[in-house]
Amino acid sequence: MKKATLSVLVLGLMSALALPVFADTTLYNDTTVASYQGNGISISSSSNNAATDSFQLTSSATVTSISLGVLFAKGDSLAGITWAITSTPSPAITGTGSGYSTPLKSGTATVFSSIQESAVSGYLDDLVSFSIPALALNAGTAYWLEIDQIATTNSKVGEWDESVVGASTAYYEKGLAPSETFQILGTENTATTPEPSSFLLLGSGLAGLAGLIKRKFVA
Repeated sequence: MKKATLSVLVLGLMSALALPVFADTTLYNDTTVASYQGNGISISSSSNNAATDSFQLTSSATVTSISLGVLFAKGDSLAGITWAITSTPSPAITGTGSGYSTPLKSGTATVFSSIQESAVSGYLDDLVSFSIPALALNAGTAYWLEIDQIATTNSKVGEWDESVVGASTAYYEKGLAPSETFQILGTENTATTPEPSSFLLLGSGLAGLAGLIKRKFVA
């Protein structure tokens, strides 16, 4: 009986002390199915273009993945995406100077998910997703997602698709551009406050456990 009671108390303590489990969520969204335009900025190995688009988070968060609306030829497939997240837009892209901003994080990523959204005149519009190294970003601060290359297996055109819903500011290496389709995903950095019932459960568990230990020593 004592063992059963002790097991219940231990389980109660584990429940009260259990840490919340977080799952990746969409932190910023410039994309809907209806937003795909079948038109965008060519950022392939055969072009010299790069593009950058602004975003802000409403909560401080750790970014872990990115999704893009990408337009590419039917029969082709994506080989990788060269990306960067910066705190200022690169002068070479905005046309205000030369060179590129120092990235907060950057890399060439392999796409882990590709969902077809539409087909336009021999081209496919896909929402493609790729992971990035964890990056903590602040709420309300302007950041920039920079795409320097969309590589395809057949070295054909890869375009960052325009978004009709985007309210962000975008540039490519010929000047101002429409907003582009993309999502920023990760985990919000918000602490979860235990409910009063959790504190009650914790207190009861500790008191009960102390009582059992005391009785054992008395016996």
